[in-house]
Amino acid sequence: MRGMKRLAAAIFLLGSFLGNCLVTGSASADNYPSRPIRLLHGFAAGGAADTLSRIIADGLSKRLGQPIIVEAKPGAGGNIAADAVAKAAPDGYTLGLVTGAHAISAATYKSLAYQPADSFEMISTLVYYALVIAVRNDSPAKSLGELVAMAKAKPGSLSFGSVGFGSTHHLAGELLNATAGVEIVHVPYRGDSQSITALLGGEVPVIVGTPVLLAPQIQSGAIRGLAVTSPTRTAVL
Repeated sequence: MRGMKRLAAAIFLLGSFLGNCLVTGSASADNYPSRPIRLLHGFAAGGAADTLSRIIADGLSKRLGQPIIVEAKPGAGGNIAADAVAKAAPDGYTLGLVTGAHAISAATYKSLAYQPADSFEMISTLVYYALVIAVRNDSPAKSLGELVAMAKAKPGSLSFGSVGFGSTHHLAGELLNATAGVEIVHVPYRGDSQSITALLGGEVPVIVGTPVLLAPQIQSGAIRGLAVTSPTRTAVL
């Protein structure tokens, strides 16, 4: 087989080039893999990255005949996990799933121990999805327009939760700020499950979240989805 280098594949989100990548090292032996493989991601357990990692791990394990061990290394918008992959031996036994934050991390962090592009090579695009701007069901905002009006009436009084600083969720919220001319303060969490819990608990009045994880709460009536970051409606909602 041909040697593999660490790889990364991008997804498109919010109309921009953002990364959701599978990263790996090189494997030199024809009997690869001969032992378990690690799959790292940079967000908390129970979130979109963790869920996708476990789906990918299950499929790869069946195909490769070796266990794929999912490891969450949350923090710094996925940079901690990406750094661990970059420093791993390039032997094909360390994989990494990174989100859109990977593609723009060089612009959002002053210094990184790795190069987001040059330290990795792309394997495959895994998934494309929009994001959801959501509030609790008891929020006075019944639409995105009403949320913007509330933010304009009291600049800086509202906040929005995301899965972390520099994440695509964070950037979506800042894009709303820039395009609508409002100031909704960013509050970073370590994953979707934490930001959803914060919304339900009243820590933040707004979140930017992942559709598949927000769908049960929206369908139950606990959370109200105001808008998605795509030109058309999201089927899961």
